[in-house]
This record gives sequence, structure tokens and C-alpha cells, in this order.
Amino acid sequence: RTDHSHGSSLGPAIQAIMACKVGRIEDAYEHFSRSAFADLYDVRGNASDGIHGASAGGLWQAVVFGFAGVHLEDGGFAVHPRLPDAWRRLAFTFSFHGKRYFVDIARQNQGYAVYVNER
Repeated sequence: RTDHSHGSSLGPAIQAIMACKVGRIEDAYEHFSRSAFADLYDVRGNASDGIHGASAGGLWQAVVFGFAGVHLEDGGFAVHPRLPDAWRRLAFTFSFHGKRYFVDIARQNQGYAVYVNER
């Protein structure tokens, strides 16, 4: 279900990832924002029941797999960022194969500076 008003609360975050993958970054940001505000603005009228946990997890995935462009590659991972125009920097940590990594992405002129460090 992809209806933005009555469909799954996870939908917009996953649509953000897919929009990133096809190069529609500003559309991805719109989907991301829709997902982020679902509980903050109580768009479904059920925030008093608690947060939409799947949506929160989807937001993390949209940031990491969508905007940061993290993907698996030859037994490891690669980072190919595509940040929304409003974002200048993105930093996060994640675990991969039992190791913790810190990723810091900064917009620079025509591209990005990407710093990945094992912690």
C-alpha cells in the first residue's frame, strides 16, 4: 500500500530510498519528511498510541541507504552520497560484520568529502 494518507507508515521512508536510487533526491526528501512528520504532526490521528516504530526504522534506513548511499559491495560496503539540497553534512555510526563504523559526509563544491572510520 503506497497511499500517503491511509497506507503503511513505512511507505514514505522506503519510497525515499527508492527515489534516491533513481536520482530523484528532492522527491526523496519530500518522502523522508512525510515519514518524519507522521508522528510529530499526528497525521493519522493515532500518535497517542505510541510512535510508528517501523517508520522510525525506515527513516534510519532512508538516511543510511538512501541519502548516504551505503550499499554492500564485494564483501564490504561502499558509500555513494546523494544529499538533499538542504543538507550540508551527514554523520552516523553503524555496525557491519561485528565492527562499528563512523561515517561523515560533507558537501564540497561539486561533490562530497566522505570520511569512514572503524571505531
